[in-house]
Amino acid sequence: MGRLRQIAAVIAALAVLVAVFLAQTSQSTQAAFVPTHTIPGKNGTVLFIINTEYGLSNVHLATASALLEKHPGIDIHVASFPRSAPKVAKVSALAEKRFKVDRGVKFHELPGREYAQALSNQMGGSSGKSIQHLLHPPGVKGINEIMRVIRPAMSPWDGSDHIAIYERVRELIETIDPALVVLDMAFRPSIDAVLQSDRLYAYLSPNVLADKFWFEQPFPRLITKIPRFVSDSR
Repeated sequence: MGRLRQIAAVIAALAVLVAVFLAQTSQSTQAAFVPTHTIPGKNGTVLFIINTEYGLSNVHLATASALLEKHPGIDIHVASFPRSAPKVAKVSALAEKRFKVDRGVKFHELPGREYAQALSNQMGGSSGKSIQHLLHPPGVKGINEIMRVIRPAMSPWDGSDHIAIYERVRELIETIDPALVVLDMAFRPSIDAVLQSDRLYAYLSPNVLADKFWFEQPFPRLITKIPRFVSDSR
């Protein structure tokens, strides 16, 4: 009976999370979150605002490289923390060499802590450099730790860092005047800044759509096509 209660608790927790997600998604379509008008920006100009961590930023850098390959005349800007500068420089150098682009990728530095550092500080890590304390057992055994991490993981920055990043992003948008802003789903300060800037934006995520919209699948397909959501992790 003890294990059944644990499983029931996990299902209940997941149901709550899905309900919250759907509620937030629904609210995001209301007038309060949709700009009354969209500033068109400079044609052929794209601004990527990304985290430093490879698991979050690789998809954005790959997309920037693909855009330069297919559209050599496009003007691409990347805003991130200082540790991203060498990665952006490599993408830019490769594009200039292989695709003969008119201009490379321009890098813009953001203030504050990186995502992993900010999250580590929120969770009590040592000097903001270790995330070992975020490790947890798989499956039902680790549900308590997972629930503890969810809130800070959504936006780990403290108030001062959040505002500093927000203001810098607003400044970059006004200066660069992009036709499109490409966002990282795990970078809340930049999302807030773009929503307040009345600019056309898009999200990129390293996760496949099956991970995000599994609840849209009919019940039989949920089991047969996406079995990891109904498997028992031991």
